[in-house]
Amino acid sequence: MRKLLLLIMCLMTISGCGTAMGSSSSSSMKTALNLPPSVEIVVNEIEYPTRQGSYCWRNGNSAQCVDMSSPTELLTEEDVVTVSPGETITLLIGRAPIEQELSIENVESNVSQSVELIENKFSAPMEKGRYIYLHFARWDDNGTGTGGDSSNAFMIEVE
Repeated sequence: MRKLLLLIMCLMTISGCGTAMGSSSSSSMKTALNLPPSVEIVVNEIEYPTRQGSYCWRNGNSAQCVDMSSPTELLTEEDVVTVSPGETITLLIGRAPIEQELSIENVESNVSQSVELIENKFSAPMEKGRYIYLHFARWDDNGTGTGGDSSNAFMIEVE
């Protein structure tokens, strides 16, 4: 599953998500419209940030693709969120995507699998350990002129 998601992101990058003519590459010109919607997780009513992964995002006539490191390289000790076995975790997404996928990888065993999201909620594993999650979502322009796809990563520790 992890390899499939990485392949999809690579294909999207190759398929023409480059910067359009006439767009500015200046980081000072970036606005919230030039970035994918934010994704956070909520555990026990506390919001935690996720790490922005690779994305392709368009805003009107400009588009940008950014290739980030793998989730294991993006995440640090500071990113670990401690949860209880089976605890409900909610994805808080800045704008509803038209499609999304969530996968989990056990850090110790490197076993990856898909996670079912129900109303942007899922349950932490029952087995203690560290887990990396990769969220991939796609947005259409929804009349706003902005859209694209994005991945985010986060890590939990089940105690």
